Amino acid sequence: MNEKLLRWFFLALLIAATGFGAVSSGLLAFNEIRSGNICPTLGPVPLCYVVFAGYAAMFLAASFGVARYRRAFSFGLAPVFALAAVGVVSELIIGDICPQTPAGVPQCFISLGLICLIFVLWAVLLKGRHGLLRRGRGIGE
Repeated sequence: MNEKLLRWFFLALLIAATGFGAVSSGLLAFNEIRSGNICPTLGPVPLCYVVFAGYAAMFLAASFGVARYRRAFSFGLAPVFALAAVGVVSELIIGDICPQTPAGVPQCFISLGLICLIFVLWAVLLKGRHGLLRRGRGIGE
């Protein structure tokens, strides 16, 4: 497969995954604003707001250039990964911590899977000089 086409494919997947996370967590945050008591809180801040901000930062960084906005992407990735990991562990130990889907699946499980996929795509795109996205070669720059 052509290297440029492959880079575009991975970038499109990254933008789609971060966009899905931003929309999903945005809807959850909106429902939290409307009805309250949906998301766990850290002090006065519902954690779904933090997750939404993280996914939104990653989406914007991926959309405007993964390599150029590496730091913004990292600042979005770190809290979302940490909250999803802590949420999954808490859900397994304590139970009934994370908001659930209509099917009863805790959303922190979905978020952890999605953020792991996003991390892998990001790592593939930003791999060193032998990676798919080399500096000065266009996409993601």
